[in-house]
Amino acid sequence: MKETSKICGERMKDAGTMAPGMTLSGIKDLIPFLNYLDREKIYYRLDHVRHDTIMVSFTLVGARIELDFFDDHIEFSIFKGSEAVEDNVDLLFELIQAHWSDD
Repeated sequence: MKETSKICGERMKDAGTMAPGMTLSGIKDLIPFLNYLDREKIYYRLDHVRHDTIMVSFTLVGARIELDFFDDHIEFSIFKGSEAVEDNVDLLFELIQAHWSDD
């Protein structure tokens, strides 16, 4: 996981908007990362749904990212899909039933 965060930090650095050499290696990098999102005008949300992380969620064109900051590392998930606008209520409830479970 740490290698992924280093790569992510390097990509952001290459974009010219992060401090040189900055990586995402844990909770100490949360505020600098939020400042990065602010500079890029990317709306984000903070959540505390696990006892050991702060989650930053943000949406890009074509993807939603959930980034967890742990004490000593980060982990993130990327959710990709169609951005088509739908108005079929039956489809909405079919999706909820197919993808939501208490199991």
